[in-house]
Amino acid sequence: MKLIGLTILLLTNLVFADSSVSVKSDVVVLKTSKIIYLKDLFAKQELEKFDNKTKKTLATTILAAKVKPGENLEFSSAMISKILRKVNRQKDLKIIIPKTVKLIHENDVFNEKNIKQRLVEVWKQDCKDCEFKFLSIDVPQIKVKSWAVDSYRKLPRGYFTQALKITLDDGSEKIRWTKGKIEIYKKTPVLTRSVAIGERLKESDLTLQLKNITYHYNPIADIKTLIGSKTRRYLSENQIVWLTDVDIMKSVKRGDVITMKKTGGAWQLSTAGIAEQDGVVGDVIRVRSQSNRKLFSAKVVGDREVELQ
Repeated sequence: MKLIGLTILLLTNLVFADSSVSVKSDVVVLKTSKIIYLKDLFAKQELEKFDNKTKKTLATTILAAKVKPGENLEFSSAMISKILRKVNRQKDLKIIIPKTVKLIHENDVFNEKNIKQRLVEVWKQDCKDCEFKFLSIDVPQIKVKSWAVDSYRKLPRGYFTQALKITLDDGSEKIRWTKGKIEIYKKTPVLTRSVAIGERLKESDLTLQLKNITYHYNPIADIKTLIGSKTRRYLSENQIVWLTDVDIMKSVKRGDVITMKKTGGAWQLSTAGIAEQDGVVGDVIRVRSQSNRKLFSAKVVGDREVELQ
Protein backbone atom coordinates (compact mmCIF):
# COMPACT_ATOMS: atom_id res chain seq x y z
CA MET A 1 0.00 0.00 0.00
CA LYS A 2 2.83 2.36 0.87
CA LEU A 3 4.52 1.51 -2.44
CA ILE A 4 1.33 2.35 -4.40
CA GLY A 5 1.01 5.67 -2.55
CA LEU A 6 4.62 6.57 -3.32
CA THR A 7 4.13 5.72 -7.02
CA ILE A 8 1.04 7.95 -7.23
CA LEU A 9 2.94 10.81 -5.55
CA LEU A 10 5.84 10.52 -7.98
CA LEU A 11 3.50 10.45 -10.98
CA THR A 12 1.61 13.48 -9.65
CA ASN A 13 4.84 15.44 -9.28
CA LEU A 14 5.91 14.44 -12.80
CA VAL A 15 2.63 15.64 -14.30
CA PHE A 16 2.88 18.91 -12.35
CA ALA A 17 6.45 19.46 -13.58
CA ASP A 18 5.47 18.89 -17.18
CA SER A 19 2.48 21.26 -16.92
CA SER A 20 4.59 24.32 -16.10
CA VAL A 21 7.37 26.19 -17.87
CA SER A 22 9.70 28.84 -16.44
CA VAL A 23 10.90 32.08 -18.01
CA LYS A 24 14.55 32.99 -17.39
CA SER A 25 15.12 36.01 -15.14
CA ASP A 26 18.36 36.88 -16.95
CA VAL A 27 18.49 36.45 -20.71
CA VAL A 28 22.08 36.65 -21.97
CA VAL A 29 22.17 38.20 -25.44
CA LEU A 30 25.06 37.06 -27.62
CA LYS A 31 26.99 39.80 -29.41
CA THR A 32 26.17 38.03 -32.69
CA SER A 33 22.41 38.29 -32.04
CA LYS A 34 20.71 41.03 -34.07
CA ILE A 35 17.17 40.33 -32.81
CA ILE A 36 15.85 38.78 -29.57
CA TYR A 37 12.87 36.44 -30.05
CA LEU A 38 10.38 35.12 -27.49
CA LYS A 39 12.06 31.71 -27.60
CA ASP A 40 15.14 33.32 -26.01
CA LEU A 41 13.14 33.73 -22.78
CA PHE A 42 13.27 29.98 -22.18
CA ALA A 43 16.01 27.47 -21.53
CA LYS A 44 16.20 24.71 -24.14
CA GLN A 45 14.60 22.06 -21.93
CA GLU A 46 11.75 24.43 -21.03
CA LEU A 47 11.11 25.31 -24.67
CA GLU A 48 10.57 21.62 -25.46
CA LYS A 49 7.44 21.61 -23.29
CA PHE A 50 5.57 23.68 -25.89
CA ASP A 51 3.89 22.08 -28.90
CA ASN A 52 5.50 22.50 -32.31
CA LYS A 53 3.17 25.26 -33.48
CA THR A 54 3.77 27.34 -30.36
CA LYS A 55 7.54 26.77 -30.59
CA LYS A 56 7.46 28.05 -34.16
CA THR A 57 5.56 31.16 -33.08
CA LEU A 58 7.98 31.80 -30.22
CA ALA A 59 10.91 31.45 -32.64
CA THR A 60 9.53 34.06 -35.05
CA THR A 61 7.98 36.63 -32.67
CA ILE A 62 10.33 39.53 -31.91
CA LEU A 63 10.76 40.62 -28.28
CA ALA A 64 13.41 43.33 -28.76
CA ALA A 65 15.99 44.65 -31.18
CA LYS A 66 19.73 44.12 -30.72
CA VAL A 67 21.03 44.89 -27.22
CA LYS A 68 24.27 46.86 -27.15
CA PRO A 69 26.95 46.55 -24.42
CA GLY A 70 25.89 48.60 -21.40
CA GLU A 71 22.28 48.76 -22.66
CA ASN A 72 20.53 46.23 -20.43
CA LEU A 73 16.75 46.05 -20.92
CA GLU A 74 14.14 45.08 -18.30
CA PHE A 75 10.61 43.77 -18.76
CA SER A 76 8.04 43.46 -15.98
CA SER A 77 6.27 40.15 -15.36
CA ALA A 78 2.99 41.80 -16.42
CA MET A 79 4.45 42.82 -19.77
CA ILE A 80 5.93 39.37 -20.45
CA SER A 81 2.66 37.72 -19.40
CA LYS A 82 0.65 39.91 -21.79
CA ILE A 83 2.97 39.05 -24.70
CA LEU A 84 2.99 35.30 -24.02
CA ARG A 85 -0.79 35.07 -23.61
CA LYS A 86 -1.14 36.09 -27.25
CA VAL A 87 1.06 33.27 -28.55
CA ASN A 88 0.60 30.40 -26.10
CA ARG A 89 -1.98 27.92 -27.41
CA GLN A 90 -1.57 25.48 -24.52
CA LYS A 91 -3.87 26.93 -21.89
CA ASP A 92 -3.16 24.03 -19.52
CA LEU A 93 0.57 24.92 -19.51
CA LYS A 94 1.38 27.17 -16.58
CA ILE A 95 4.07 29.77 -17.36
CA ILE A 96 6.12 30.89 -14.35
CA ILE A 97 7.45 34.43 -14.86
CA PRO A 98 9.90 36.20 -12.50
CA LYS A 99 9.15 39.70 -11.22
CA THR A 100 11.50 41.20 -13.82
CA VAL A 101 13.18 39.78 -16.90
CA LYS A 102 16.50 41.34 -17.92
CA LEU A 103 18.15 41.22 -21.33
CA ILE A 104 21.89 41.41 -20.71
CA HIS A 105 24.57 41.71 -23.39
CA GLU A 106 27.08 38.89 -22.99
CA ASN A 107 29.89 41.44 -22.40
CA ASP A 108 28.00 42.83 -19.37
CA VAL A 109 27.53 39.53 -17.55
CA PHE A 110 29.31 39.58 -14.19
CA ASN A 111 31.71 36.69 -14.71
CA GLU A 112 35.43 35.96 -14.79
CA LYS A 113 35.77 36.38 -18.55
CA ASN A 114 34.24 39.86 -18.61
CA ILE A 115 36.04 41.05 -15.47
CA LYS A 116 39.35 40.08 -17.09
CA GLN A 117 38.38 41.87 -20.31
CA ARG A 118 37.49 45.11 -18.53
CA LEU A 119 40.63 45.04 -16.38
CA VAL A 120 42.76 44.69 -19.52
CA GLU A 121 40.91 47.61 -21.17
CA VAL A 122 41.75 49.78 -18.15
CA TRP A 123 45.38 48.65 -17.95
CA LYS A 124 45.91 49.31 -21.64
CA GLN A 125 45.38 53.00 -20.92
CA ASP A 126 48.89 52.92 -19.44
CA CYS A 127 50.39 50.35 -21.82
CA LYS A 128 48.40 50.10 -25.05
CA ASP A 129 50.88 47.71 -26.73
CA CYS A 130 51.07 45.34 -23.76
CA GLU A 131 49.57 41.86 -23.52
CA PHE A 132 48.32 40.58 -20.18
CA LYS A 133 48.35 36.95 -19.02
CA PHE A 134 46.26 36.06 -15.96
CA LEU A 135 47.89 33.51 -13.68
CA SER A 136 45.04 33.69 -11.14
CA ILE A 137 41.98 35.77 -10.32
CA ASP A 138 39.37 35.76 -7.53
CA VAL A 139 35.88 36.83 -8.62
CA PRO A 140 33.20 37.96 -6.09
CA GLN A 141 30.27 35.54 -6.01
CA ILE A 142 27.29 37.89 -6.06
CA LYS A 143 24.22 38.51 -8.24
CA VAL A 144 24.36 42.01 -9.72
CA LYS A 145 22.25 44.33 -11.83
CA SER A 146 25.21 46.22 -13.29
CA TRP A 147 28.89 46.70 -12.54
CA ALA A 148 32.03 48.62 -13.49
CA VAL A 149 35.71 48.82 -12.65
CA ASP A 150 36.03 51.45 -9.91
CA SER A 151 38.73 54.13 -9.65
CA TYR A 152 41.98 52.91 -11.21
CA ARG A 153 45.37 53.80 -9.75
CA LYS A 154 48.30 52.48 -11.76
CA LEU A 155 49.45 49.56 -13.89
CA PRO A 156 49.92 46.55 -11.57
CA ARG A 157 53.15 44.58 -11.51
CA GLY A 158 52.48 40.92 -10.78
CA TYR A 159 49.89 40.86 -8.00
CA PHE A 160 46.85 43.15 -8.27
CA THR A 161 43.81 44.18 -6.20
CA GLN A 162 41.05 46.13 -7.92
CA ALA A 163 37.76 47.56 -6.66
CA LEU A 164 34.55 46.81 -8.57
CA LYS A 165 31.53 49.10 -8.26
CA ILE A 166 28.42 46.93 -8.14
CA THR A 167 24.71 47.80 -8.34
CA LEU A 168 22.34 45.20 -6.89
CA ASP A 169 18.81 44.43 -8.11
CA ASP A 170 17.33 46.65 -5.35
CA GLY A 171 19.36 49.62 -6.63
CA SER A 172 21.86 49.69 -3.77
CA GLU A 173 25.55 50.11 -4.60
CA LYS A 174 28.39 48.08 -3.17
CA ILE A 175 32.16 47.86 -3.56
CA ARG A 176 33.56 44.38 -4.06
CA TRP A 177 37.18 43.45 -4.73
CA THR A 178 38.85 41.21 -7.25
CA LYS A 179 42.46 40.19 -6.87
CA GLY A 180 44.94 37.95 -8.61
CA LYS A 181 48.26 37.77 -10.40
CA ILE A 182 49.26 38.72 -13.95
CA GLU A 183 52.27 38.74 -16.25
CA ILE A 184 52.82 41.63 -18.69
CA TYR A 185 54.32 41.07 -22.14
CA LYS A 186 55.40 43.60 -24.74
CA LYS A 187 57.35 43.58 -27.99
CA THR A 188 60.75 45.01 -27.07
CA PRO A 189 64.05 45.48 -28.96
CA VAL A 190 66.48 42.58 -28.46
CA LEU A 191 69.93 41.97 -29.89
CA THR A 192 70.53 39.62 -32.80
CA ARG A 193 74.19 39.31 -31.75
CA SER A 194 76.42 40.09 -28.79
CA VAL A 195 77.94 43.58 -28.80
CA ALA A 196 80.91 45.04 -26.94
CA ILE A 197 80.95 48.22 -24.90
CA GLY A 198 81.13 51.35 -27.05
CA GLU A 199 79.75 49.72 -30.21
CA ARG A 200 77.27 51.67 -32.28
CA LEU A 201 74.10 49.70 -32.96
CA LYS A 202 72.94 49.09 -36.52
CA GLU A 203 69.45 48.20 -37.72
CA SER A 204 70.56 44.60 -38.36
CA ASP A 205 71.64 44.28 -34.71
CA LEU A 206 68.06 44.64 -33.45
CA THR A 207 64.75 42.84 -33.73
CA LEU A 208 61.43 42.92 -31.88
CA GLN A 209 60.41 40.04 -29.62
CA LEU A 210 57.54 39.56 -27.18
CA LYS A 211 59.15 39.64 -23.73
CA ASN A 212 57.93 39.39 -20.13
CA ILE A 213 58.36 42.91 -18.70
CA THR A 214 56.25 42.44 -15.55
CA TYR A 215 58.97 43.46 -13.11
CA HIS A 216 61.01 45.71 -15.43
CA TYR A 217 60.75 49.43 -14.77
CA ASN A 218 63.39 50.66 -17.25
CA PRO A 219 62.11 52.80 -20.14
CA ILE A 220 61.61 50.84 -23.37
CA ALA A 221 62.91 52.36 -26.60
CA ASP A 222 61.84 51.61 -30.14
CA ILE A 223 64.34 50.24 -32.66
CA LYS A 224 64.41 53.53 -34.56
CA THR A 225 65.69 55.36 -31.47
CA LEU A 226 68.34 52.73 -30.74
CA ILE A 227 69.88 52.70 -34.23
CA GLY A 228 73.12 54.65 -34.11
CA SER A 229 73.34 54.62 -30.30
CA LYS A 230 76.47 53.47 -28.46
CA THR A 231 76.37 50.72 -25.87
CA ARG A 232 77.40 51.55 -22.31
CA ARG A 233 78.32 47.94 -21.49
CA TYR A 234 78.65 44.47 -23.00
CA LEU A 235 75.28 43.12 -24.12
CA SER A 236 74.63 39.51 -25.09
CA GLU A 237 72.58 38.05 -27.93
CA ASN A 238 68.79 37.93 -27.34
CA GLN A 239 69.11 40.45 -24.50
CA ILE A 240 66.57 43.27 -24.19
CA VAL A 241 68.12 46.65 -24.96
CA TRP A 242 66.85 49.30 -22.54
CA LEU A 243 67.40 53.04 -22.95
CA THR A 244 69.66 52.86 -19.90
CA ASP A 245 71.96 50.45 -21.78
CA VAL A 246 72.93 52.96 -24.47
CA ASP A 247 73.88 56.55 -25.17
CA ILE A 248 71.62 57.91 -27.88
CA MET A 249 73.88 59.53 -30.46
CA LYS A 250 72.63 61.90 -33.11
CA SER A 251 73.98 60.78 -36.48
CA VAL A 252 73.28 64.26 -37.81
CA LYS A 253 73.09 67.52 -35.87
CA ARG A 254 71.64 70.78 -37.04
CA GLY A 255 74.34 72.80 -38.81
CA ASP A 256 76.49 69.76 -39.67
CA VAL A 257 78.07 69.63 -43.09
CA ILE A 258 76.66 66.43 -44.55
CA THR A 259 76.89 64.24 -47.62
CA MET A 260 73.64 64.14 -49.57
CA LYS A 261 73.17 61.08 -51.78
CA LYS A 262 70.69 60.24 -54.51
CA THR A 263 70.59 56.70 -55.88
CA GLY A 264 68.84 55.53 -59.00
CA GLY A 265 69.41 52.03 -60.43
CA ALA A 266 73.11 51.62 -61.15
CA TRP A 267 74.05 55.26 -60.51
CA GLN A 268 74.58 57.38 -57.43
CA LEU A 269 75.13 61.10 -57.07
CA SER A 270 76.42 62.87 -53.98
CA THR A 271 76.88 66.48 -52.99
CA ALA A 272 77.54 68.51 -49.89
CA GLY A 273 74.77 70.03 -47.82
CA ILE A 274 73.84 71.49 -44.44
CA ALA A 275 71.54 69.74 -41.93
CA GLU A 276 68.60 71.88 -40.85
CA GLN A 277 67.52 69.39 -38.12
CA ASP A 278 68.97 66.82 -35.73
CA GLY A 279 68.37 63.19 -36.60
CA VAL A 280 69.28 59.58 -35.90
CA VAL A 281 69.46 56.82 -38.52
CA GLY A 282 66.03 56.35 -40.05
CA ASP A 283 64.79 59.89 -39.39
CA VAL A 284 63.59 62.07 -42.27
CA ILE A 285 64.97 65.59 -41.83
CA ARG A 286 65.25 68.84 -43.77
CA VAL A 287 68.60 69.53 -45.47
CA ARG A 288 69.87 72.40 -47.62
CA SER A 289 72.16 72.15 -50.63
CA GLN A 290 75.41 74.10 -50.25
CA SER A 291 75.52 74.88 -53.95
CA ASN A 292 72.08 76.39 -54.60
CA ARG A 293 70.65 76.71 -51.03
CA LYS A 294 67.54 74.67 -51.95
CA LEU A 295 65.74 72.71 -49.22
CA PHE A 296 65.20 68.95 -49.50
CA SER A 297 63.78 66.12 -47.40
CA ALA A 298 66.29 63.36 -46.73
CA LYS A 299 66.54 60.16 -44.70
CA VAL A 300 69.46 59.82 -42.30
CA VAL A 301 71.43 56.70 -43.31
CA GLY A 302 74.68 57.12 -41.36
CA ASP A 303 77.07 59.55 -39.70
CA ARG A 304 76.52 62.87 -41.46
CA GLU A 305 75.05 60.98 -44.42
CA VAL A 306 71.53 61.32 -45.84
CA GLU A 307 69.58 59.88 -48.76
CA LEU A 308 67.51 62.44 -50.66
CA GLN A 309 63.81 61.51 -50.86
